Amino acid sequence: MKNKNGYKFLIIQQIFGDWIFPKGHSIGKETEVQTVLRELYEETNIKNCKIIESFREIIKYTVDKNDGNIEKRVSYFMGEVSVNEAKKISVKNSGNEVINIDWFSYEEALKKLSHENHRILLLKVLNYLEEKYK
Repeated sequence: MKNKNGYKFLIIQQIFGDWIFPKGHSIGKETEVQTVLRELYEETNIKNCKIIESFREIIKYTVDKNDGNIEKRVSYFMGEVSVNEAKKISVKNSGNEVINIDWFSYEEALKKLSHENHRILLLKVLNYLEEKYK
């Protein structure tokens, strides 16, 4: 979202405390974009979002489990919402996965994000936006 003060970025706080971008798993034969829209609604209550499919970034990481490491691969897209839609954010549909949600400036989001790979992603998003809308 962009307002008179610049771009705003939506990040969520998960139940175990990490601040991240919304994400989730596909169900059945969902496309990546269908998954993004469903997960965004479930985690944030945002229904109307224009996905910018020309921006797609993949983050790979490893999760330590008792029975070994699990490799994860997450595709991130950028979305754009209206100011009215942005005001609808709520954790009510999150199924207790999300405890907090908000819009942040680039500088605020950079400080809030819990993982370096998300901070790198945020910079890529900002660079994309600045190049696209110069």
